[in-house]
Amino acid sequence: MPTLPSHFLLMLLLVVSTGSQASQFCFSVAKTYNEQLYCEIEASGEGKSLPSFNQFQKNTPLIQSLLLKPYARKLGITIKMATKTTKQQVVTSPPLAAVNDGGLSHCSFETEVISCNDKPYYFMGNKGNASLAAGVLDASNTMQLPVYDNGEVARYLAQAYEHYLHKMIEIGLAGVTLTYGNFDYIFHDLRAQAIDFNQRFETMYRYLKKDKRTMGIKKSTAPSDVTAKECFLLDELLVCSRGHYNYIYRA
Repeated sequence: MPTLPSHFLLMLLLVVSTGSQASQFCFSVAKTYNEQLYCEIEASGEGKSLPSFNQFQKNTPLIQSLLLKPYARKLGITIKMATKTTKQQVVTSPPLAAVNDGGLSHCSFETEVISCNDKPYYFMGNKGNASLAAGVLDASNTMQLPVYDNGEVARYLAQAYEHYLHKMIEIGLAGVTLTYGNFDYIFHDLRAQAIDFNQRFETMYRYLKKDKRTMGIKKSTAPSDVTAKECFLLDELLVCSRGHYNYIYRA
């Protein structure tokens, strides 16, 4: 095994010493390939000596790969190693293809309901397992994102994002969804490394269902002061984002 340069060893020692503190439903905040691998390793019960998720994020993609490599190898996970030249992707604004042409300035914004052209959209928060449809947490229920066919990227991402949100609502996790910017980021990050976007989301969904079966979920509440500038419309959903938090409303 090749010897790591001394500055790499020092950096690894510094970050590992912080201890592992993965957040609840880790996959809901993982916006890069390495962050998704971190969550997969944590969900598998390994990685107890990994740094906290926040500390892990502060490292370069190469250092992150080096931290993950021994755990991935132990679990039989094939890891795509970053290099010194691996670049971070650029997070985009909400999808232009998904924004209603008329805008949202004429919508009526209330805490639990947003009405646009007399069409109400109701807030979709997290739900306990008892209120979910039968079988949604079973292994047979998969993400099944639409496959990208090399067409217009913006149109595909708008379609795939709405599909993703519906699948998260289905398992009662509307309150811990990725923002569109993070979803877009993951798509480009994985494509840049020749990693299967759809398969990574299948893995993510499998672990989220596992977490949902075994962990409690905090109740999510709708903000009382959301504005049109924070929201955009998809076909059946109205999505409002504030920082790293998403608020989903369904017609």
